[in-house]
Amino acid sequence: MSYLMLIQCMKSKRISLLILSVLFCLVFLPVSVQTTDINTFVEAPIPGGCNMEFSVEIAPYLRITETEAVIIVDSQPPGVSTLPSSCEFSPPSEVLMYHMYLPEMDFSRETYFRALRAMMTVQGIKDHGLLIEPSLIGSSLRRTYNAYRGTGTVYGAIATSGFSGSAYVPAITYGCSGEIAIDSCEVLHTVFSKVLCATAFFLGIFQCFFGHRFFRTGLFLAGFLSGGIVTYIILTLQKSLSTPVLETVSVILGMLFGIVWLLLWRCCGVPLISILLPSMTFGFLIASTSMYATLADIPVLRSDTNFWAAFVCIMLLVVLVVLLCPPLMSKSNIISCAVLGAYATIIPIDYYIGSNLKYVLVNTIRRATVSGYNAAVINPPFQFRDVILVAVWISLTVLGSCAQIWQQKGKPPFPPPPYRSRYGRLIDRTLSSQTPLMIDARIPYGTVPETPASAEQRFTFLPKMPRISLPIGKL
Repeated sequence: MSYLMLIQCMKSKRISLLILSVLFCLVFLPVSVQTTDINTFVEAPIPGGCNMEFSVEIAPYLRITETEAVIIVDSQPPGVSTLPSSCEFSPPSEVLMYHMYLPEMDFSRETYFRALRAMMTVQGIKDHGLLIEPSLIGSSLRRTYNAYRGTGTVYGAIATSGFSGSAYVPAITYGCSGEIAIDSCEVLHTVFSKVLCATAFFLGIFQCFFGHRFFRTGLFLAGFLSGGIVTYIILTLQKSLSTPVLETVSVILGMLFGIVWLLLWRCCGVPLISILLPSMTFGFLIASTSMYATLADIPVLRSDTNFWAAFVCIMLLVVLVVLLCPPLMSKSNIISCAVLGAYATIIPIDYYIGSNLKYVLVNTIRRATVSGYNAAVINPPFQFRDVILVAVWISLTVLGSCAQIWQQKGKPPFPPPPYRSRYGRLIDRTLSSQTPLMIDARIPYGTVPETPASAEQRFTFLPKMPRISLPIGKL
């Protein structure tokens, strides 16, 4: 009897354990499986696993397309399985794009392969690369970069899904065939453009230190620079001229515009009107520098309308501050000449040492002439050579401004208008012994000495009267 009771008790315990096991599986097992699926067993995405455009079935690499102005980097969407049907039901994934600059004009093999190794893994891409925000224009799997010829760039990408990620095969380019022929990385292709670049060095030194002293020459150079840039942009939009013809025509028309602006000074002789063009050219350079440094990569300025509106506002703001601020009004032309001359001086140096400050103006011209350039990531490389040239630019600007202010010490802010100088010489030639003592009021005030040293010099502009002597006896 006791044996039967023991067996029945054991059966009841087994039933109880079975019931508890079933309840445990129903309650706790789904939660644990779900948590494990999310945090542990999520498959890493396959880069290019959902390829739809490249020539291979799975494309875990980046494709580069180069033009004269931009570099386009394309990738294919990632997948979670090698089966084509998995792309239709794959979990949400994202492709993060990075890039890393190589040292300027460094085409060595060691640097080349060192850079590729640095961007081969997910962690290496995050440590060495700069994350590029998704483009608001075009495909999210495409990035457009500005082309800095001669500066190598490594492009990397990471496919992310949940907490996991995998790296695409990196791509590298110099914006030219630097690994084959370094000469192909030159921005200036013709002999004429190279001679013009070398000439800019001497003209820049002259404008920086003597631009205001030789006022008419400074006006001609300012007109030549602004007219040449505007002409180049207009002719480039026509897309019908070769590069040598385009450069030659731009230089000729720029010289004609400089002569026209110089004739305007000789006809009008109004300083405020004459220095308006140098001040606007100075504002153009400041606006181009601002866009080159940071502003062009702001998403709202991807729109051409917003970009040019902001550009013109910056340019006009500089002009208003320089011309209407009382402390700067008399020194406006000196400041403009010093800044423009200093930049023209460093441009040839920039070209020959391979830095990238020349793109301050080149990028603005590209934005005005290249279709689709508004999608390009500017993000300029700012390396040791660029730092040195910026320091030289600032130093030349300060030295040039101080030198010209010292040259103008004790002189009027601007030279006398040409027509007044001509009238003054005409009056000096007409003074003779028949000139009346009462000077006509129409004679310009500037021809009369304003602060004579003595009473004897007070009437030196009058003809000498003959001395009359009378006999004493007849008085």
